[in-house]
Amino acid sequence: MEIAIVLGLLVIVLALFISEKLSVDVITILMLITLISSKIITKEEAFNGFGNDFIIMLASIFVIGAAIQKSEVFNTVSSSLVVKLGSKPIIILSTIMVFTALLSAFMNNTSITAMLIAPVLAISKKINISASKFLMPVAFASMLGGTCTLIGTSANIAGSAYLEESGIAPLYMFELLPMGIVLCAVGIFYLMITSRYLLPSYKSIEDVKSIRKYLSEVVIKPESRLIGKKLMNDEFKNLNLEIVRVIRGINDLVIEDDIIEANDHILLVGTIEDLLKIKEYYFIDIIGENEEEEKPDKNEESEEKRKSKESKIKHVAEVLINRNSSMRGKYIKNVNFYKQWNLVVLGVYRFGERVEKKIDDTILRMGDILFVQGTSSDIKSFVAVDDIVLINETPKKINFKNRGWLVFAFFLTAIFLSVTGFMSISVAFMAVAALSVMLKAITVEEAYHAVDWRLLILIGGMTAFGVAMKNSGSDKFIAQLIVHTFENSNPSTIMAAFMIITVLLTQPLSNAASALVMLPIAISTANAMGVNERSFAIAIIVSASISMITPFEPACILVYGPGKYKFSDFVKTGGPLTILLLIVVWHLIPIIWKL
Repeated sequence: MEIAIVLGLLVIVLALFISEKLSVDVITILMLITLISSKIITKEEAFNGFGNDFIIMLASIFVIGAAIQKSEVFNTVSSSLVVKLGSKPIIILSTIMVFTALLSAFMNNTSITAMLIAPVLAISKKINISASKFLMPVAFASMLGGTCTLIGTSANIAGSAYLEESGIAPLYMFELLPMGIVLCAVGIFYLMITSRYLLPSYKSIEDVKSIRKYLSEVVIKPESRLIGKKLMNDEFKNLNLEIVRVIRGINDLVIEDDIIEANDHILLVGTIEDLLKIKEYYFIDIIGENEEEEKPDKNEESEEKRKSKESKIKHVAEVLINRNSSMRGKYIKNVNFYKQWNLVVLGVYRFGERVEKKIDDTILRMGDILFVQGTSSDIKSFVAVDDIVLINETPKKINFKNRGWLVFAFFLTAIFLSVTGFMSISVAFMAVAALSVMLKAITVEEAYHAVDWRLLILIGGMTAFGVAMKNSGSDKFIAQLIVHTFENSNPSTIMAAFMIITVLLTQPLSNAASALVMLPIAISTANAMGVNERSFAIAIIVSASISMITPFEPACILVYGPGKYKFSDFVKTGGPLTILLLIVVWHLIPIIWKL
């Protein structure tokens, strides 16, 4: 009976993950409640996974990564590196990929990809080669770099945590490095050879500043210096902004002929820099989702309180709507950004399509990037509550670079201390996270908001689900079924089947979730066949990180628009690469870990 409950629950959980009807953390909590209520696991077993050292380590990495990203210490380095590479495409491509893989071995691959988009676009323009030849390899290299270390991807950390929970020695920091180096080398060489033939050559973007031009809605203040001037006069033309629509009351105006009046609403397309520039110089308000309705009447509150509220709004940020976001398909006005998070949507960017509707009436899609304004705390709260990726945040003008380099130095020291065995890896990373706050490289509020709590809940909960599979005997049941079905197959062939299934599962699920689903079954199958369970486990963990068939990974979504890619471009280039990497892993595991 318990086997039926656990396997049925697994099917339901996977279906809910794929359907995206509920957040993964909510699904995980409901799953734990069901398992405890069924007495398949005790409450202690349910929550043991949340107290694992690897949970602390992962939370610390989020904080350290946020502190380093906030300081922008690598932005200047990456820009100067790319600019000094010369004009040979093959040298440029290989150097960028090596640099990307190296950084992503220790940092979040989405952040690394976001950081490199602008420099790569700059160099592609300089040598007159389509950016689509470079951006997909950057995203792929960031994913490959994560296979080199324990902290490179969430799948590595989650898998290691499950191994420890199962009484198997966890991964050490550089255990995967030999395989990771080979995978990086194979992937980089493959992309260097095939990029000329498989990657598209779409027309390059003409200006780096046009990477992200946002549709914004502005209202002309009564004191604006633009009042009384024609919409198409020279001063307005020099604003470097494109007028899409002009709305006065309920009517659209004829742009060429009409004179600007107070309270006119104008839909503009421009960069963040240009939009913020006109806001201050021309006394224009950038408005967003129902902001006018949310602002209190100035007569009903003191000037001191009003200024206090305004002084808190010092940050603007760019956030990406990811594939699992509950906001997809909703009108911006129905999301209620201002009511829920005290954020104002100042602009919407959608690559390849000009949005001409008012901000309120825009329907959000996967890959849309929103230009939002609010306090840093509110921005972080917003990112933490849904499947949203923070691409860039512009805080108060403080130079954090020296602090960022110091945090990075402490981070490298922590890695050295943990590798040499002088200090536990979780303690070393937690110390660096604490030092980041003490050095004011990141605030306490920002540190809390930097942690992806949903991922921690997912890892802790799915680790407990692995215990439930053991307690119920479900893992052995499935393992015996597999062994009996493939009794004439050798262990290597069965391991290959597990790897393929894991890769396929990463399409609807995150790589950490797919690894945690497959690990209990793979380990039990290895035990039933009398082969090395660690080999099967590592095969699952690595396979979860090398799926590049679709653009659903956040790093791939980031380059999807700027590279002008189509879905088929990823299948055509990433599909063969994924197969090649699976073959490499399949051959290397028996050599490094023995079957």
